[in-house]
Amino acid sequence: MKIFKYNLNFLSDSIVRLPSVFTILSVQSQGIGSDVSMWVTCDPDSEIHDRKFFGLATGDDLPEGITWNEYLGTVVLYGGKFVCHYFDGGPMTYGDEQ
Repeated sequence: MKIFKYNLNFLSDSIVRLPSVFTILSVQSQGIGSDVSMWVTCDPDSEIHDRKFFGLATGDDLPEGITWNEYLGTVVLYGGKFVCHYFDGGPMTYGDEQ
């Protein structure tokens, strides 16, 4: 197992390519501006999958099928002027394209 860092979009959805064996450790701001990072422990040799993460503002509706069980954390930026709540949307499923 290793610890890796992935970037998330602020106040919007993110698609992240993650190893299938992972545990999310933390979601926090890092650096200046709206840089948001997610740290995970993972097995880098496990199969890689796309996973969706939601970045929502206070007052936004949760996407259908998402509950507080998928809550990862809240990031506050610019001295509290912007707040974003992150949720794990689960693995991406892609339909067969014809």
